[in-house]
Amino acid sequence: MHAGDGEDAIGLDQATGVFVLLDKLVDGVCIRNRARWRDAAFPWARLKSTQGIHCGGMPPLVFSWPYGLFFLAVMFWAFAPEFRIISRQTEPATSSQDAGSKRLIAIGQGLAMFAAFWIAASVPSARLPHRFWLFWAGLATIIGGSLLRRHCWRMLGASFTGTVIVRPDQAVVDRGAYHYVRHPSYTAGAILFLGIGLALANWISLVVLMGAVSAVYAYRVGVEERVLLGTIGDPYRRYMSRTKRFVPFAF
Repeated sequence: MHAGDGEDAIGLDQATGVFVLLDKLVDGVCIRNRARWRDAAFPWARLKSTQGIHCGGMPPLVFSWPYGLFFLAVMFWAFAPEFRIISRQTEPATSSQDAGSKRLIAIGQGLAMFAAFWIAASVPSARLPHRFWLFWAGLATIIGGSLLRRHCWRMLGASFTGTVIVRPDQAVVDRGAYHYVRHPSYTAGAILFLGIGLALANWISLVVLMGAVSAVYAYRVGVEERVLLGTIGDPYRRYMSRTKRFVPFAF
């Protein structure tokens, strides 16, 4: 060993200790800064750490930035045409043929939506895991349901109304999706609400939405088919004999 090697070694150890200490201090600052940034950007992450919420209990992404913005944009795109059809002035708000089905659909679906969002925000025990994948699967399902609804509007043309209105000279539409099922627009509506339930990532919200949609559509379909049979008669009866209501070849 050369003279001074021991002192150099001691100096090196001291320098190494200083660097280790500085490294720990920097890491501590970085960790604290990352925690502050996380808490500011994702306040639910702080709630998780303080209340011990497990991954499956995290709130739905529809209530988080920026996912909520994507959800609102898709919802506006999907429902804006629906409101235009319901509120258009070329048809009466109700009719004797409608038997209150339009009002039932509006009230039933509206109440179900309110309940589903309230439950998703307030009942963490019913939240589903994999909320990230459920969110994007829900958006894709909403888009798919709305595209099918738009297809149905094009196929029916002026015969697509918010209120049940059937004329004696009305032709039975047997093209596009209507070639396979009698009520594809209601199938599309159910798909749309299924997507909302998936995006909310809460099984109670999903059950509430699908239960309400099934109930109001079941009533509406019964009213429609009764009026169509009574007004159009045999052409619609023959159409009914070879088609299913909602799902091709099944239901």
